[in-house]
Amino acid sequence: MLKIAPVSNKGLGLAATARISKGTRILAEPPLLTYPLSTLLNSPALLAEKLIAMHISTLSLSLNQQRSLLSLHNNFPSTPFSGILKTNGLPTKEGEGGIFITANRINHACIPDIHHCWNSLTEKLTVHAIRDIEEGEEITISYFTIAPFATTR
Repeated sequence: MLKIAPVSNKGLGLAATARISKGTRILAEPPLLTYPLSTLLNSPALLAEKLIAMHISTLSLSLNQQRSLLSLHNNFPSTPFSGILKTNGLPTKEGEGGIFITANRINHACIPDIHHCWNSLTEKLTVHAIRDIEEGEEITISYFTIAPFATTR
């Protein structure tokens, strides 16, 4: 139903490999790693970098998982580990963020195709189509809270 693929002017993204009907759950993904948001938000950048690097080093990530993590976009190149988390992290449970191999490839659009939320019962990020998505179409998410009117956005 989904594939990670190159997207024009956006690097990698997520695309539909078949038609997806509105309301379909297209993804239920456990996090590759989770981290306390307070470490990123309340610590000086270099301390946060060291804390996150130490946290990642304690995880049992396969070589492919490590490559996937380090291949994610980073808007903060001076801090490679915490920068990846700041750039790509999605909310999980209260006070925590997560990195996801597939979900973190979903690019932004002001008018998204999907809705995502953390399912605390399954401990997975769930993603549902909010409109019909055609085969080959890029799947998009809003990185921000959507304003009620397009003129406000």
